[in-house]
Amino acid sequence: MNQRRTRFFLALTVSFVLSACGVATNTSTSPSQPVTSSSEPSSVRSPATTPATSPSATPSGAKCASLPLEPPYYFLVGWVGDRLAVIAETFPACSARYELRSVDPSVGTWRTENVFATAMPELGATDGRSIALPLDDGIVVVDASGKTHTVARPSGVASDWDAYGLPALPGGGYLVVGTERLLLVASDGTAMTSDPLPAGYVEVAPTSDPNRFVLAPTVDAHVEWGLSDRRPFHAYLWDRTAGTPKLIAGSVTGVQPAGSGTGLAFLTSKGANDTTTWLLLGHDGSVREVAKTSAAAWLSPDGKLAVTTRTPDRPSLETLVVDLRTGRVVVDVTSLAATGSAWNGDRVAILAQTQLPRTGEPAVFVVQGADSTRIPLP
Repeated sequence: MNQRRTRFFLALTVSFVLSACGVATNTSTSPSQPVTSSSEPSSVRSPATTPATSPSATPSGAKCASLPLEPPYYFLVGWVGDRLAVIAETFPACSARYELRSVDPSVGTWRTENVFATAMPELGATDGRSIALPLDDGIVVVDASGKTHTVARPSGVASDWDAYGLPALPGGGYLVVGTERLLLVASDGTAMTSDPLPAGYVEVAPTSDPNRFVLAPTVDAHVEWGLSDRRPFHAYLWDRTAGTPKLIAGSVTGVQPAGSGTGLAFLTSKGANDTTTWLLLGHDGSVREVAKTSAAAWLSPDGKLAVTTRTPDRPSLETLVVDLRTGRVVVDVTSLAATGSAWNGDRVAILAQTQLPRTGEPAVFVVQGADSTRIPLP
């Protein structure tokens, strides 16, 4: 829910160097104030051999080579089957270019799947079969066969409807967030359904139950930074078969998926000293605290592990996988900061990179248990 803030601060960072070329760009900052418990690492990573990399499709001879921006910058989309997908943002000839790339971690060779002239790369999502990406004027879906489908911008939606991402639905497809109707995009991108919501509410997130959703009051959404991690909102659980939303938390700053065997969703709430409290929304509608971390962390679907970029006794930026029950560092992944993660069963893919200045080469790390495999990015 922090995409608008991310884009705003990055625009301040790079807009003055891009203005001479007339470039408008979307990039993402690295998490800055990561997570929880302190302990000694119980294992070290097992580096893999450097895989081959396919030739880059980025045109050469860019006119803006002198800019202090070091493209490409990468955004993790997630697992599509057994492949990992990322979006690379580059600026050939002063124009933004977005390449959808994927890799089989067991092979390590990247390939370019699609190229877009406009996109919001930090908001790319996958339901495991297809990939959805919001555009200014609609939604593009790359289906399982690689074909691209465009869903027109929904009518009657707020101007910032595309600022919140397209979270995947259980069973496939995507939810359009921040709208006053229930808008669901088919997994193959061929259709979008529109159904009424209770009056006075907007969509926030799906849950592990396909009939239950997290809503927020319209008044909470239609304010500056509404539904972002800078502006807490009231969270309601709504069962589309029952009708009446139920208040579940009065100060929420985000919603993340939970495994169906764990609960409906994780609710996050920002606290003092840049901490984050994680609340598990149970199948019975109850809410209980399950973890407390610093701001930049991603929980596993079962709520037992966290991907974080720092612990209190490790002041340098580095990416760790931490056991939240014991505080034990399961694996010290890399000295780079994590900028995204995605789980696939007991495997987690972690995108790690620095931005400005680039102090290390970006890479994707696939962690399973205490083993970590590094896949260089093209």
